[in-house]
Amino acid sequence: MLGTVSAQLITLALYPIFSRIFSPSHYALFGIYFSIFSILEVVSSGRYELAVVVPEKDEEAKSLVVGGLIISAFVSLFFFIIALFFRNNIAILLHNEGITDWLLLLPFGLFLISVSKLFNSWLIRKKAFRASSINKVAQKIGEGGTGLILGLNNISNGLVWGDFAGRASNALISIKQAFVNGFSYKKTTKTNIWYILRRFSDYPVYNALPALINSISGMLPVFIVSSFYGEMVSGYFNFTRFILTAPFAFIVTSLSQVLSQRIAEKCNKNESILEEIKLLAKRLSIISILLIIILYFGGPFLFGIVFSSKWIPAGEYATILCFSYAITLVVSPFTIILASMEKIKILTVWQLIYFIMILSLFWFAKMPIHHFLIAITIIEILAYTFYAFLLIRVLTKYEKNISHINNNKS
Repeated sequence: MLGTVSAQLITLALYPIFSRIFSPSHYALFGIYFSIFSILEVVSSGRYELAVVVPEKDEEAKSLVVGGLIISAFVSLFFFIIALFFRNNIAILLHNEGITDWLLLLPFGLFLISVSKLFNSWLIRKKAFRASSINKVAQKIGEGGTGLILGLNNISNGLVWGDFAGRASNALISIKQAFVNGFSYKKTTKTNIWYILRRFSDYPVYNALPALINSISGMLPVFIVSSFYGEMVSGYFNFTRFILTAPFAFIVTSLSQVLSQRIAEKCNKNESILEEIKLLAKRLSIISILLIIILYFGGPFLFGIVFSSKWIPAGEYATILCFSYAITLVVSPFTIILASMEKIKILTVWQLIYFIMILSLFWFAKMPIHHFLIAITIIEILAYTFYAFLLIRVLTKYEKNISHINNNKS
């Protein structure tokens, strides 16, 4: 959490500067770039990064890392070929021709984030939480420093280059940290890699496509706003998302990584995880309530003071969207429960339902933007409430089984 807070302080400290350097049109373009990237990155390593903490033997985990890297190389090459030949058509489809050349950068960024995710999963497996935190800080320093330098020199695409530089920093340091913490390529033969990839094939087979659909669901509002509401509104909307996502994303990621290691370890030992889950849920709920109070009552005022008066409309958007981000903060970290318990099919069902619900946003696309944001919020709350119900059912069943096993031992 110290690393998470440090990374967020860097991000939040730079946003007031970025908001005065870059315009809504810059955030409109970056929002589209980031959304495409976020959709594709969920499948860039075949979802095998989720499995690295699961095997009992380190040799098997190493093979998963190497196998994930190989898959990522092929996936990145595939998307580069797509971007090379079809980037103009994609840009027209997205109603933003400024994105054309930046589509060629995407595949390289995809490989970098795959490297980061796979090696960071190794660090979590080895309980090297400090090392993983350093990687996050390095990413934000690279991202913020590059964006700041380019922005001050009037290079309008500093946001995109900053994002790329941050991911490169994370990837390089993650590799170094992993080798310091016991990773090596020894015993990672082709046979071992092929065997372990097949053993954990549920992750790409049952989770890759649904995760891709889930990511599309999360980013679809960006494309709808860009297409139906114009560049200015799109810029405000994307800026609001970045501000709200900044603390939520890193808190969720950090907690999920730590939780995944603990749950995988306890599941292997048939131990209860209920008390840890309850304590974490309580703390996350408190944080969410505080964030809702701050943003609902002071969103426009805070955005105007901190980011300059031109971003007051973004603050108005935040008063609505804060509710959906709050419930995401509470529920999302526990997604790893399903992965650690290998309940991938349940996760798949929810992701498909969520996707169908998000598609209904097209019915609201011609409404005033504030009504559209209310529709997004209602859908998110309903979807994640149902998700919480599924998680509780899985957890309850697991605890009953553990209790039964312990009683038999007694």
